[in-house]
Order: sequence, then structure tokens, then C-alpha cells
Amino acid sequence: MEIKPVKMIDSRTFKVHCQPHSAFKVMHDLRLRNLLCDVTLTVDGKDFEAHKIVLCGCSPYLRAMFTIGMLESDQDKVEIQGLEAWAMERLIDFMYTSTIEISVDNVQGLLQGASLLGLQQLRKICATFLQSQLTASNCLGGEDRSCSYNVTEKFDLLTETWSFAPNMKRKRAGAGSCVCDSKIYIAGGYDKTLHMDRASVECYDPTTEEWTFVSEMEKARSGLFNTMTNQWTTISSMNTPRAWPGVAVFDGRVYVIGGFDGSSRLRSVEVYDFDSDRWTFISNMIVSRAGCGAAVV
Repeated sequence: MEIKPVKMIDSRTFKVHCQPHSAFKVMHDLRLRNLLCDVTLTVDGKDFEAHKIVLCGCSPYLRAMFTIGMLESDQDKVEIQGLEAWAMERLIDFMYTSTIEISVDNVQGLLQGASLLGLQQLRKICATFLQSQLTASNCLGGEDRSCSYNVTEKFDLLTETWSFAPNMKRKRAGAGSCVCDSKIYIAGGYDKTLHMDRASVECYDPTTEEWTFVSEMEKARSGLFNTMTNQWTTISSMNTPRAWPGVAVFDGRVYVIGGFDGSSRLRSVEVYDFDSDRWTFISNMIVSRAGCGAAVV
């Protein structure tokens, strides 16, 4: 029997998967003890010590800032605009540890920061979390049990997909909304965080993708807004006080449907006549509804 010699392997490549995690753990510990840090990020008046190599490895925004000859490339202290200090603190921790806690209270700030710094995976996580908190009734602003939102989503009819638009300037739930001259107007609403009604009004221009303030209402209540003169006019009060109604315009009249009167949902419907400045009841709905949508088809 012939015995063939075993061919020896000259080399083999090994990969230690825990090595990056161990290295980042050490760098995180060094940062907490302010050792070997070579840059200070200043956000909203608060300083954060960090290592450029870690920031560049995680954030395309910071990598460009430090490596392509920008003014900040040679600076030991760099001010970052467009973020709040608490958000930056959590984002830096995330870049070192890959771990972050997201809640309804901080998701908007983290989403904004992740978008600015180019932390795409975190941005997707925040967006998914936020979408799980949104419903059809609050895709413009809205609220959950603990706070109000200023997040805006837009729907593309061609692709049948939702995407985020720029945030409104104020958080508001239960706000009135309408479209006029191809612009979206959001009026009033309630900020659950500050426990206050809003009289402010914002206008979104899809061309510039910007929200701007227009004239405020005299009170956080109903009225007519003239987009040409940028003025509000007080009109007659409805027959029944109601929050969260559905609203639609048809044949030159405003229909206000259902809502909540402070104790129960309503099925009554009122219609406003511009010429007479009067509200009139019409037939009730079969089912009481609040927070409902209304459309003309």
C-alpha cells in the first residue's frame, strides 16, 4: 500500500469577529476618562471630548469635515450646528457602543441628528420606530399618549410609498389642515408636552420643501384665513363645540363632521354657509366618530 504524503498548508486567514467590539470598548473607556482625545465638539454650549478616528469611521458628515481640507480640519474644537446637546451626547455614545435607547420623547431629536451626521442605520431605526407610533390620523404632526409630534410624512401616488418631509416648526396634535394654491396649511392644534393650545399657523411649500409661519389666529379656535391678504377673520361659532372633527369643503360650503365635545364622541354634522355666516345642522351620521377623516369623491 502506497502512503501519500500530506500536503502542508502554508498559510490560512483567520478573522476574530469580536476584535472590533473589543477595540471600540477600549476607545469608549478612554473617551470617558478623557484620554487620547483629539477633538472637542461643541453643541448648544456643551463640550464633548472624542477621538477623530472614531467619529470619522462612523459619520460621513464628520469624516468630510475632518479630511477634505475644510476649516475644521485643523481645529481642536469644532462647533456643530443644528443639534441639541442631549441628542449629540447620545449619538456620540452610539458611535462608540452601537447601542442606544429610543423613546417617544427622544426619537425626533435622534432622527434629526442621525440624518445630519449620516448615521444611516440609526436613521432607519428611528424612522421605523416613529412610523410605529404614527397612524392615519396623525401623519401630519399628531400625538401618542405622552407627547405631540411635529413630524410630517408625504405620500407619492406614483410609487405608492410614504416618505418623511421636513418637520413642522411646532409640535401640534389635532390641528386643522387644508390645501390652497398647492400649499399645505396647518392651523392650531395642541402641544401635549407643553399642555397648551396653539394659535400659530404654518404653511408648507412643496417646491422649496420648507415650512413657514403665516399670521396667527386671534385665538386657538376656528376662523377663516385669506391666503392673499394673510389675514384671519372671525366667523360665527358652531352650534356644538367639538374637537377632532372631520372637515370637508363641497360646493362652497364647509362640512364639520363628528368630533369630541369633551365627554363623548359625536355623530352630528354641521355645515357653514359663507354668505349668511351661519352654521346649520344636517343629518347625523349613523356612528359617532372623532378623529375621522373626510373627503369629497
